[in-house]
Amino acid sequence: MLNNLNLFARRAFRFLKTGSTTNKEMREFFEFVKNSPHKYPTAFFNLTIDFELAWSRARRGNISTTPEESLERARRAREMLPCLIELTKQYNIPTTFAFVAHTALSDCASHAKVPEFKPTWMESDWFSVDPNTSISENKNYYGIDLIKLVLDSGVEHEIASHGFSHVDLGDADTTKEIAEYEIMESYRILKLINNNLSTFIFPKNSPGFMELLNRAGYTIYRGNKNSILKQDGFGLWYFPVGLWLSPLASSSREINTAISFAVQKKHLINLWCHLYEFKNIEQLKDFFIPIFEFADKKRKEGSLEIETMQSIVAKINNGQR
Repeated sequence: MLNNLNLFARRAFRFLKTGSTTNKEMREFFEFVKNSPHKYPTAFFNLTIDFELAWSRARRGNISTTPEESLERARRAREMLPCLIELTKQYNIPTTFAFVAHTALSDCASHAKVPEFKPTWMESDWFSVDPNTSISENKNYYGIDLIKLVLDSGVEHEIASHGFSHVDLGDADTTKEIAEYEIMESYRILKLINNNLSTFIFPKNSPGFMELLNRAGYTIYRGNKNSILKQDGFGLWYFPVGLWLSPLASSSREINTAISFAVQKKHLINLWCHLYEFKNIEQLKDFFIPIFEFADKKRKEGSLEIETMQSIVAKINNGQR
Protein backbone atom coordinates (compact mmCIF):
# COMPACT_ATOMS: atom_id res chain seq x y z
CA MET A 1 0.00 0.00 0.00
CA LEU A 2 2.80 2.42 0.93
CA ASN A 3 4.54 1.69 -2.36
CA ASN A 4 1.35 2.50 -4.29
CA LEU A 5 1.01 5.78 -2.40
CA ASN A 6 4.62 6.69 -3.17
CA LEU A 7 4.13 5.89 -6.86
CA PHE A 8 0.91 7.95 -6.91
CA ALA A 9 2.69 10.91 -5.31
CA ARG A 10 5.48 10.73 -7.87
CA ARG A 11 2.96 10.57 -10.71
CA ALA A 12 1.14 13.62 -9.35
CA PHE A 13 4.43 15.53 -9.16
CA ARG A 14 5.34 14.49 -12.73
CA PHE A 15 1.95 15.63 -14.03
CA LEU A 16 2.31 19.06 -12.42
CA LYS A 17 5.82 19.40 -13.85
CA THR A 18 5.45 17.85 -17.32
CA GLY A 19 1.75 17.30 -18.00
CA SER A 20 2.30 13.53 -18.03
CA THR A 21 2.05 10.91 -15.26
CA THR A 22 4.64 8.62 -16.89
CA ASN A 23 8.36 8.95 -16.18
CA LYS A 24 10.91 10.40 -18.57
CA GLU A 25 12.36 7.04 -19.61
CA MET A 26 8.92 5.69 -20.48
CA ARG A 27 7.99 8.76 -22.53
CA GLU A 28 11.30 8.60 -24.42
CA PHE A 29 10.86 4.88 -25.13
CA PHE A 30 7.37 5.32 -26.58
CA GLU A 31 8.48 8.31 -28.64
CA PHE A 32 11.44 6.41 -30.09
CA VAL A 33 9.47 3.28 -30.99
CA LYS A 34 6.61 5.35 -32.40
CA ASN A 35 8.88 7.33 -34.72
CA SER A 36 11.44 4.65 -35.60
CA PRO A 37 11.20 3.40 -39.19
CA HIS A 38 13.13 0.29 -38.19
CA LYS A 39 11.41 -2.99 -37.39
CA TYR A 40 12.64 -6.47 -36.55
CA PRO A 41 10.92 -9.56 -37.99
CA THR A 42 9.73 -10.16 -34.42
CA ALA A 43 9.77 -8.26 -31.14
CA PHE A 44 12.54 -8.95 -28.61
CA PHE A 45 12.46 -8.75 -24.81
CA ASN A 46 15.53 -8.49 -22.58
CA LEU A 47 15.84 -8.03 -18.84
CA THR A 48 19.19 -6.98 -17.39
CA ILE A 49 20.03 -6.97 -13.69
CA ASP A 50 22.83 -4.56 -12.74
CA PHE A 51 24.36 -6.29 -9.71
CA GLU A 52 26.85 -4.55 -7.45
CA LEU A 53 26.36 -5.49 -3.77
CA ALA A 54 28.15 -2.80 -1.72
CA TRP A 55 30.08 -1.59 -4.78
CA SER A 56 26.96 0.38 -5.74
CA ARG A 57 28.60 3.69 -4.86
CA ALA A 58 28.28 6.53 -7.35
CA ARG A 59 28.85 10.25 -7.62
CA ARG A 60 26.12 12.57 -6.36
CA GLY A 61 27.16 16.06 -7.32
CA ASN A 62 30.28 16.74 -5.28
CA ILE A 63 29.82 13.79 -2.92
CA SER A 64 29.46 10.01 -3.15
CA THR A 65 26.87 7.48 -2.06
CA THR A 66 27.48 6.86 1.64
CA PRO A 67 29.02 3.57 2.84
CA GLU A 68 25.93 3.02 4.99
CA GLU A 69 23.61 3.23 2.00
CA SER A 70 25.86 0.97 -0.06
CA LEU A 71 25.81 -1.68 2.68
CA GLU A 72 22.03 -1.50 2.91
CA ARG A 73 21.82 -1.92 -0.87
CA ALA A 74 24.07 -4.99 -0.61
CA ARG A 75 21.79 -6.51 2.02
CA ARG A 76 18.71 -6.01 -0.13
CA ALA A 77 20.37 -7.25 -3.32
CA ARG A 78 21.52 -10.43 -1.58
CA GLU A 79 18.01 -11.04 -0.31
CA MET A 80 16.31 -10.40 -3.66
CA LEU A 81 18.52 -12.32 -6.09
CA PRO A 82 17.54 -15.89 -5.10
CA CYS A 83 13.86 -14.94 -5.35
CA LEU A 84 14.31 -13.39 -8.81
CA ILE A 85 16.19 -16.46 -10.01
CA GLU A 86 13.30 -18.66 -8.88
CA LEU A 87 10.88 -16.47 -10.83
CA THR A 88 13.03 -16.67 -13.96
CA LYS A 89 12.98 -20.46 -13.58
CA GLN A 90 9.22 -20.55 -13.09
CA TYR A 91 8.54 -18.50 -16.25
CA ASN A 92 11.71 -19.45 -18.19
CA ILE A 93 12.96 -15.88 -18.57
CA PRO A 94 16.58 -15.84 -19.82
CA THR A 95 18.13 -12.81 -18.13
CA THR A 96 21.32 -10.80 -18.53
CA PHE A 97 23.06 -10.58 -15.14
CA ALA A 98 25.66 -7.81 -15.21
CA PHE A 99 27.96 -8.40 -12.24
CA VAL A 100 30.54 -6.04 -10.84
CA ALA A 101 33.53 -8.35 -11.20
CA HIS A 102 34.63 -7.98 -7.58
CA THR A 103 31.35 -9.66 -6.59
CA ALA A 104 32.38 -12.66 -8.68
CA LEU A 105 35.27 -13.34 -6.31
CA SER A 106 35.47 -15.46 -3.18
CA ASP A 107 38.48 -13.51 -1.87
CA CYS A 108 40.71 -10.55 -2.70
CA ALA A 109 43.72 -12.72 -3.44
CA SER A 110 42.00 -13.47 -6.76
CA HIS A 111 42.25 -9.96 -8.20
CA ALA A 112 45.21 -7.87 -9.30
CA LYS A 113 46.50 -5.06 -7.11
CA VAL A 114 44.20 -2.05 -7.41
CA PRO A 115 45.62 1.30 -8.53
CA GLU A 116 45.24 4.49 -6.53
CA PHE A 117 42.10 6.45 -7.37
CA LYS A 118 40.88 9.45 -5.39
CA PRO A 119 38.27 11.46 -7.29
CA THR A 120 37.86 15.11 -6.32
CA TRP A 121 34.35 14.35 -5.05
CA MET A 122 35.50 11.70 -2.54
CA GLU A 123 37.27 12.13 0.79
CA SER A 124 39.13 8.83 0.48
CA ASP A 125 40.49 6.49 -2.16
CA TRP A 126 37.80 4.68 -4.17
CA PHE A 127 39.19 1.29 -3.22
CA SER A 128 39.53 2.08 0.50
CA VAL A 129 36.35 0.06 1.17
CA ASP A 130 37.82 -3.10 -0.36
CA PRO A 131 37.83 -5.54 2.59
CA ASN A 132 40.88 -7.50 1.38
CA THR A 133 39.35 -10.56 3.01
CA SER A 134 36.97 -13.25 1.70
CA ILE A 135 33.31 -14.14 1.32
CA SER A 136 33.36 -16.11 4.56
CA GLU A 137 34.23 -12.89 6.40
CA ASN A 138 32.32 -10.29 4.37
CA LYS A 139 29.43 -11.03 2.01
CA ASN A 140 28.84 -7.38 1.18
CA TYR A 141 31.64 -7.21 -1.40
CA TYR A 142 31.89 -10.84 -2.55
CA GLY A 143 29.17 -12.86 -4.27
CA ILE A 144 30.50 -15.94 -6.02
CA ASP A 145 27.79 -17.93 -4.22
CA LEU A 146 25.13 -15.82 -5.95
CA ILE A 147 26.73 -16.25 -9.36
CA LYS A 148 26.62 -20.01 -8.80
CA LEU A 149 22.87 -19.71 -8.22
CA VAL A 150 22.55 -18.04 -11.62
CA LEU A 151 24.70 -20.64 -13.36
CA ASP A 152 22.91 -23.57 -11.71
CA SER A 153 19.39 -22.26 -12.37
CA GLY A 154 18.78 -24.31 -15.52
CA VAL A 155 17.82 -21.17 -17.46
CA GLU A 156 20.12 -19.88 -20.22
CA HIS A 157 21.09 -16.68 -18.43
CA GLU A 158 23.98 -14.49 -19.55
CA ILE A 159 26.79 -13.41 -17.23
CA ALA A 160 27.90 -9.90 -18.26
CA SER A 161 30.26 -7.29 -16.79
CA HIS A 162 29.41 -4.15 -14.84
CA GLY A 163 33.05 -3.15 -14.44
CA PHE A 164 35.42 -4.27 -11.70
CA SER A 165 34.25 -1.97 -8.91
CA HIS A 166 31.52 0.21 -10.46
CA VAL A 167 33.73 3.17 -11.40
CA ASP A 168 31.90 5.63 -13.66
CA LEU A 169 33.97 5.50 -16.85
CA GLY A 170 32.33 8.64 -18.21
CA ASP A 171 33.25 10.76 -15.20
CA ALA A 172 35.81 13.51 -15.81
CA ASP A 173 37.93 12.30 -12.87
CA THR A 174 38.30 8.77 -14.26
CA THR A 175 41.77 8.36 -15.74
CA LYS A 176 42.82 5.98 -18.48
CA GLU A 177 44.76 3.93 -15.92
CA ILE A 178 41.63 3.42 -13.82
CA ALA A 179 39.45 2.73 -16.86
CA GLU A 180 41.94 0.16 -18.12
CA TYR A 181 41.94 -1.62 -14.76
CA GLU A 182 38.13 -1.61 -14.52
CA ILE A 183 37.67 -2.95 -18.05
CA MET A 184 40.58 -5.38 -18.34
CA GLU A 185 40.40 -6.85 -14.84
CA SER A 186 36.64 -7.29 -15.06
CA TYR A 187 37.06 -9.15 -18.34
CA ARG A 188 39.81 -11.39 -16.92
CA ILE A 189 37.76 -12.34 -13.86
CA LEU A 190 34.39 -12.87 -15.55
CA LYS A 191 35.89 -14.69 -18.54
CA LEU A 192 36.78 -17.49 -16.11
CA ILE A 193 33.07 -17.79 -15.29
CA ASN A 194 31.61 -17.17 -18.74
CA ASN A 195 33.97 -18.27 -21.49
CA ASN A 196 31.67 -16.53 -24.00
CA LEU A 197 31.78 -13.21 -22.13
CA SER A 198 30.80 -10.43 -24.51
CA THR A 199 28.67 -7.77 -22.79
CA PHE A 200 29.67 -4.71 -20.78
CA ILE A 201 27.17 -2.60 -18.85
CA PHE A 202 28.60 0.83 -18.07
CA PRO A 203 28.03 2.01 -14.50
CA LYS A 204 25.42 4.79 -14.56
CA ASN A 205 24.97 4.08 -18.31
CA SER A 206 27.92 6.41 -18.81
CA PRO A 207 30.08 5.17 -21.73
CA GLY A 208 33.75 5.99 -21.94
CA PHE A 209 37.11 4.59 -23.13
CA MET A 210 35.46 2.58 -25.90
CA GLU A 211 38.79 1.63 -27.43
CA LEU A 212 39.69 -0.21 -24.20
CA LEU A 213 36.38 -2.06 -24.27
CA ASN A 214 37.18 -3.33 -27.74
CA ARG A 215 40.75 -4.23 -26.83
CA ALA A 216 39.70 -6.21 -23.75
CA GLY A 217 37.46 -8.48 -25.82
CA TYR A 218 33.97 -7.10 -25.19
CA THR A 219 31.71 -6.88 -28.24
CA ILE A 220 28.41 -5.54 -26.82
CA TYR A 221 27.52 -2.67 -24.50
CA ARG A 222 24.39 -0.93 -23.29
CA GLY A 223 24.30 2.67 -24.45
CA ASN A 224 22.66 5.67 -22.83
CA LYS A 225 20.01 6.35 -25.49
CA ASN A 226 17.29 4.48 -27.33
CA SER A 227 18.44 3.36 -30.74
CA ILE A 228 18.20 0.42 -33.08
CA LEU A 229 20.59 -2.42 -32.35
CA LYS A 230 23.67 -1.54 -34.42
CA GLN A 231 27.46 -1.67 -34.60
CA ASP A 232 29.34 1.52 -33.78
CA GLY A 233 32.62 2.89 -35.14
CA PHE A 234 34.61 0.58 -32.86
CA GLY A 235 32.85 -2.49 -34.21
CA LEU A 236 30.97 -2.88 -30.92
CA TRP A 237 27.25 -3.65 -30.78
CA TYR A 238 25.27 -0.76 -29.32
CA PHE A 239 22.32 -2.01 -27.29
CA PRO A 240 19.57 0.57 -26.58
CA VAL A 241 19.22 1.82 -23.02
CA GLY A 242 15.53 0.90 -22.87
CA LEU A 243 13.58 1.27 -19.63
CA TRP A 244 14.77 1.52 -16.04
CA LEU A 245 12.61 -0.57 -13.71
CA SER A 246 11.71 0.55 -10.22
CA PRO A 247 8.48 0.24 -8.23
CA LEU A 248 8.78 3.97 -7.57
CA ALA A 249 9.17 4.80 -11.27
CA SER A 250 6.46 2.72 -12.94
CA SER A 251 3.93 -0.02 -12.34
CA SER A 252 3.89 -3.53 -13.78
CA ARG A 253 0.86 -2.50 -15.84
CA GLU A 254 2.78 0.38 -17.40
CA ILE A 255 5.68 -1.92 -18.25
CA ASN A 256 3.29 -4.41 -19.85
CA THR A 257 1.81 -1.59 -21.92
CA ALA A 258 5.34 -0.84 -23.15
CA ILE A 259 5.90 -4.53 -23.95
CA SER A 260 2.63 -4.61 -25.86
CA PHE A 261 3.66 -1.53 -27.85
CA ALA A 262 7.03 -3.12 -28.69
CA VAL A 263 5.23 -6.26 -29.87
CA GLN A 264 2.86 -4.20 -31.99
CA LYS A 265 5.75 -2.31 -33.62
CA LYS A 266 8.06 -5.39 -33.77
CA HIS A 267 10.70 -3.66 -31.71
CA LEU A 268 13.21 -4.45 -28.99
CA ILE A 269 12.28 -3.69 -25.38
CA ASN A 270 15.21 -3.65 -22.99
CA LEU A 271 14.41 -3.52 -19.27
CA TRP A 272 17.02 -3.07 -16.56
CA CYS A 273 17.13 -2.55 -12.82
CA HIS A 274 18.99 -2.94 -9.55
CA LEU A 275 17.53 -5.39 -7.07
CA TYR A 276 18.07 -2.97 -4.20
CA GLU A 277 15.22 -0.95 -5.73
CA PHE A 278 12.90 -3.41 -3.98
CA LYS A 279 12.26 -3.12 -0.25
CA ASN A 280 11.30 -6.76 0.29
CA ILE A 281 10.60 -10.03 -1.52
CA GLU A 282 6.84 -9.45 -1.56
CA GLN A 283 7.31 -6.20 -3.43
CA LEU A 284 9.67 -7.84 -5.92
CA LYS A 285 7.18 -10.64 -6.63
CA ASP A 286 4.25 -8.24 -6.96
CA PHE A 287 6.26 -6.25 -9.50
CA PHE A 288 7.87 -8.98 -11.62
CA ILE A 289 5.25 -11.73 -11.74
CA PRO A 290 2.73 -9.75 -13.87
CA ILE A 291 5.55 -8.72 -16.23
CA PHE A 292 6.89 -12.26 -16.60
CA GLU A 293 3.38 -13.67 -17.08
CA PHE A 294 2.61 -11.13 -19.80
CA ALA A 295 5.93 -11.61 -21.60
CA ASP A 296 5.50 -15.40 -21.45
CA LYS A 297 1.99 -15.07 -22.88
CA LYS A 298 3.27 -13.03 -25.82
CA ARG A 299 6.05 -15.58 -26.36
CA LYS A 300 3.53 -18.42 -26.47
CA GLU A 301 1.49 -16.43 -28.99
CA GLY A 302 4.62 -16.26 -31.18
CA SER A 303 4.87 -12.46 -31.14
CA LEU A 304 7.80 -12.02 -28.71
CA GLU A 305 11.21 -13.63 -28.21
CA ILE A 306 12.65 -13.50 -24.69
CA GLU A 307 16.44 -13.50 -24.93
CA THR A 308 19.61 -12.17 -23.31
CA MET A 309 21.57 -9.29 -24.79
CA GLN A 310 24.14 -11.71 -26.16
CA SER A 311 21.61 -14.01 -27.82
CA ILE A 312 19.65 -11.11 -29.34
CA VAL A 313 22.83 -9.73 -30.91
CA ALA A 314 23.77 -13.21 -32.14
CA LYS A 315 20.42 -13.62 -33.89
CA ILE A 316 20.63 -10.21 -35.52
CA ASN A 317 24.29 -10.61 -36.44
CA ASN A 318 23.74 -14.05 -37.97
CA GLY A 319 20.86 -12.80 -40.06
CA GLN A 320 18.40 -15.09 -38.37
CA ARG A 321 16.11 -12.19 -37.50
